[in-house]
Amino acid sequence: MNNYEKEFPHFAGVEMPTFEGFEDTSWHNDVCPSFEKYLAQELSLRVWVDHPDVNQREEGNSLSHRYALDLVHGCECIKTIIITDDLEQIRLEIKKFEEVKQ
Repeated sequence: MNNYEKEFPHFAGVEMPTFEGFEDTSWHNDVCPSFEKYLAQELSLRVWVDHPDVNQREEGNSLSHRYALDLVHGCECIKTIIITDDLEQIRLEIKKFEEVKQ
């Protein structure tokens, strides 16, 4: 069982995207599962992945999006980079950070 399934039992059996170099940092007090990649010192990227069924999301309506990508320092969000339902947009934004790091 994955950490996100322990922290969010209603996600058990849900196909979860993977993000290379990210670890499952899901915590039950958050809105949904999260995955984090450390960049430098206390700076990291955090991807939030909500339930694919909008009725299972905390917001409970189609106005909430499935994915969000934040730039995080320590435990605090510095900036939300993108909020979207398109996984490929999340991957593109992650790639931009990886290209800058090189």
